[in-house]
Amino acid sequence: DSLNHKDIFLKVAKAAFDDVDVDHSGEIDSNELGKVMIKIANQLGTIPPSKEDIKEMFDNIDTDHSGEIDFNEFQVLIKTILIGIMLDEEDGFDYD
Repeated sequence: DSLNHKDIFLKVAKAAFDDVDVDHSGEIDSNELGKVMIKIANQLGTIPPSKEDIKEMFDNIDTDHSGEIDFNEFQVLIKTILIGIMLDEEDGFDYD
């Protein structure tokens, strides 16, 4: 069986979610999100986000205001990132 785009997206999103969900609770807390945001910033050589930046990002993702990010909320984040990348590519932005 070949995977369709939705299956591939779900597989990639789940793998990313599991990487961020360090304690394997099935939800991402603000500490876990902060750690990954700082790690990415360090890898990119950019200024790490402040605690306020992390809280703002977390609050934007946690749309049900449960205090944790579930997989459905995380999928919305990944889709938003992918749409941003596709729009940048349409504008001629080169990631290499």
